[in-house]
Amino acid sequence: MQRCGEKFAISTETIDKAKVRAEALPLLNNSIRKGRGAIVAYIGEEVVRRVLDGKIEDTYDYDVIYGDSIKVDVKTKERTVPPKPSYNCTVADFNTRQKCDEYAFVSVLDDHSAAWYLGKMSKEAFYREAKFHKKGELDPDSPPSRDFFFRADCYNIPISRLCSLSYEPIKPSGEEIIKELQSEGVRVYLIGDNPKARAIHGKISPESIRKLKENRDEIVRVLGRRKKNPPCYACGSEIWWNSKHTQRICTNCHPPVNSELVVA
Repeated sequence: MQRCGEKFAISTETIDKAKVRAEALPLLNNSIRKGRGAIVAYIGEEVVRRVLDGKIEDTYDYDVIYGDSIKVDVKTKERTVPPKPSYNCTVADFNTRQKCDEYAFVSVLDDHSAAWYLGKMSKEAFYREAKFHKKGELDPDSPPSRDFFFRADCYNIPISRLCSLSYEPIKPSGEEIIKELQSEGVRVYLIGDNPKARAIHGKISPESIRKLKENRDEIVRVLGRRKKNPPCYACGSEIWWNSKHTQRICTNCHPPVNSELVVA
């Protein structure tokens, strides 16, 4: 199931990963923003990877692969406001020859606090239904208060064609839940694959117990990842980069000074 219109809180971890990729790799797919949107693009790829349970691939033709080797090119827009059904999902005219099976669309707020997975569509269906607009043309869906013009020749389809948007409260990520529990005096850890909790002082409150039960799977996922990839002893960050000198280095404490030092 696509989970169209789902809203995600963007964790600090996701932003840090996007920054590392932006520093280490060029933005492979052509962008209307000419590279300035690299971090936003990589956030969008992470959202799609999570929704489709896929794998990120750094290629010119596609960004995520999932299922039976289905190749997806991710198109992400940065916005100042949450997306609306009348807003466009866009593919630039110079991107039409990319060898992908599907397009997936994401909107990211410009403060990088939230993202929406807007859905996906086969490449063939997209070009069959999309409307073409030339650079400089007025967007017919501009709000009454302001005119928007297309930045490049592009194909567009309204978000409403892909999904129905809802504005439910953002569900906290596993990292955020664990931090909340820690602030409430609760330590969470794994024994095998089972999450356990212990009050640092006194007893665990009913509210903390509710959070543990409602977010069990996400907490297990985060703790399992931490077990395989221990955080930095100095700052607690879980984001690392690999040096060409075979060292594993904390991104927060020692960010790479240039991309030539970084290996994939």
